[in-house]
Amino acid sequence: MRIEGLSRVPHGARLLLSEERMLLSSLLMSLLICWNLSACSPASPSVTAQTAAPTPTCTGQPAVSAPLIARAGLQTMFALPGSPFASIATNNGRWIFVSLQSSVAQDNGIAVLLQEGPSLKLAQIIPLPGTPAGLALTSDEQQLIVADGKGVAVLDAARVEAGTSGALLHLISDGNNPGTVEVALSRDDHYVFATDETGQTLSIIDFQQVQTRGVSSHASIGRVPLDLAPVGLALSPDNHFLYVTTEFSTQNLSESRTASQFPGTLTVVDVARAEHDPSHAVVGRVLAGCSPVRVALSASGDVAWVTARGSNALLAFNTSLLRSDPAHAFIASLAVGPAPVGLALIRQDTELIVADSNRFAGNRSPQTLTLINVKQALAGHPALLGTIAVGSFPRELALDGQTLLLTNYTSATLSLIDLSKLP
Repeated sequence: MRIEGLSRVPHGARLLLSEERMLLSSLLMSLLICWNLSACSPASPSVTAQTAAPTPTCTGQPAVSAPLIARAGLQTMFALPGSPFASIATNNGRWIFVSLQSSVAQDNGIAVLLQEGPSLKLAQIIPLPGTPAGLALTSDEQQLIVADGKGVAVLDAARVEAGTSGALLHLISDGNNPGTVEVALSRDDHYVFATDETGQTLSIIDFQQVQTRGVSSHASIGRVPLDLAPVGLALSPDNHFLYVTTEFSTQNLSESRTASQFPGTLTVVDVARAEHDPSHAVVGRVLAGCSPVRVALSASGDVAWVTARGSNALLAFNTSLLRSDPAHAFIASLAVGPAPVGLALIRQDTELIVADSNRFAGNRSPQTLTLINVKQALAGHPALLGTIAVGSFPRELALDGQTLLLTNYTSATLSLIDLSKLP
């Protein structure tokens, strides 16, 4: 098991992220136990919906593969000057923003890519002082929200696109080296939610107040306490709940347990409570395999999909039961490629794509995306449709119409995958 923020940048330069330094001491015991007991080593085959345990524990399984999908025009790759973490496109597809992490100051920030027909070019890079990671756009696309390691950065999207000065509007602190890694906006843009990997919290920021009054001590209205290393974040379609993955369950650290009992968690946070009473906002919590790192919701919000990186697995949970009966919320588990991270639902939720990062292999060899049939996966049947060869350490997935954007962190590229070319 590894810390989410520990990554490798191009040309052999090591980028030591702030969240790694802060999280290392608090995770030391759990890391040593998991390493010594081989908590994430291969074990049994994937659990199906028919045989699923009430909660998936931290028992690894062998990574699997499926036949490669090779079609003309399926994928193009665009080289970047730093290691890309996440990407997001404007609704008209003209602009793509990519968060870059680099030991070179001028390449550490937001890469602004301009699409003109079939061509893509790097327009400029907006430097940021922290460690750029997760991204979100306001509903009117006038502002870009960035998880920047030390907190949240707010950028003027028009100035970012034009490359003019003054693009950075606000820097909102999340505390002392929180390791802010993902961000989400409430549907009305009133609040920003941010996962603080080393701070063990979900931060709530009154974004409306920041826009009208600027940053003040009242901008951060509270923090929801979570387990160790909260990372993934998804907001329900009805704006009522947040789903957060944490890599390690804190309840395990003080008890004597076997190797298969050191999982992470999927936590449900009530949005209204988070805005007004953060300390009592958690309304559901379930174990979610080894190092759960990302979560995505179905369009209806009834299913939460989680990549369990240390289990080489994709997990599915019933969101209603996560709140009312967490012990029985687990639906299914599907073995995928090594160390899955990013995921995205496509084709009206009939298929799902997972980024098999293989991030700890120690090399720069190409990796894959795995294409999955959702109906088959939920039924516990064989569901792998094929794989797509991509760059090294495929990390985050985002949709731009019929194009899937993928950040290849170690190979410093952005893949653009034409979904119409998939079988």
